Amino acid sequence: MSTSGRTLSSTRPPRGDSVLVSIVIANRNYARFLPDAIDSALAQDHPQVEVVVVDDGSTDASAEVIAGYGGRIVARLQDGRGQAAALNAGLGAARGELVCLLDADDLFLPDKVSRVVRAWHDRPDAALVHHQMQTVDADGRPAHRPWPSVVLDGDLRRVVRRSAGWYPCAPASGLSFSRAYVDRLLPLPTDPVEVQTPDGAITVELKPDTYLAAPAAFVGPICGVHEALARYRIHGANKSGAGADAAQAERWNRRIGQYMAEFDALQHVLRDRLGLYVDLRLQDHLGYQLHRRGLGEISRSEAILRTATTPTLPLRMRPREIARVAVGRGAARRVAPSRR
Repeated sequence: MSTSGRTLSSTRPPRGDSVLVSIVIANRNYARFLPDAIDSALAQDHPQVEVVVVDDGSTDASAEVIAGYGGRIVARLQDGRGQAAALNAGLGAARGELVCLLDADDLFLPDKVSRVVRAWHDRPDAALVHHQMQTVDADGRPAHRPWPSVVLDGDLRRVVRRSAGWYPCAPASGLSFSRAYVDRLLPLPTDPVEVQTPDGAITVELKPDTYLAAPAAFVGPICGVHEALARYRIHGANKSGAGADAAQAERWNRRIGQYMAEFDALQHVLRDRLGLYVDLRLQDHLGYQLHRRGLGEISRSEAILRTATTPTLPLRMRPREIARVAVGRGAARRVAPSRR
């Protein structure tokens, strides 16, 4: 069924400087990087910013780092309950009309919030503002080009249902949401989910950023800023290399399970939280299909066809992505004997 005509609000938000923006940081054992994240949040050139930091049972010096900021931040300490529970606490404490997520090992550029506020003001019905990310190493040195190479902007409601909710989007530190939208999705689910994958039943945890971002394109326009306003840090604690084929196959099977769980969660959110009844097919999800190709579940030609026809994959990105599938790079690199 069509999702057109359903938006969260038709009221124009306050202009510019009067918008209160909350930056929510969920941390666990990132004391080494946490000061950079908090400092970058406090250094925003937007005048109305609150910084909410939730520590999820860290065993390093994170609590001392947080205490050192005193009243400059809103601090919450909890036992180790997981990222989703930490974000529930942070989002519950946040008072802003806009909420920006920031991973504890990433950081924002000084004009991140002001750029997000400007984009949101131009599209007051948008649930999501997203932008590019710049990958950096553990010491903050840039690596590679900003990504995604194309940031979608505008009303995707007519096409996103044909891609099962998939569209290129940055992870948490590239995402900001309207308060009205976040309130309708809280609390974020914290319980593990069991799914049946090609290699058997596995248990996965829903990723909070995907849980929040995927439904946003169904409820109204989204705002895309084609500039890297955050630094995405790759380091030993969060880096996952390719490894041996067997280990890679296991990771990709788990990723397939993740997509399956996220697809079920998306359908639940659309129906039960947002009142939208949309016919979706997991087979239309590009990430799911490319990982199936990696495990030999579908042929190369079918993976190429899926890539070429995904409506939310921008035209500028398609030639490169099709070429990657054709030569077996990325998620489409086959690591298991072909089952088809």
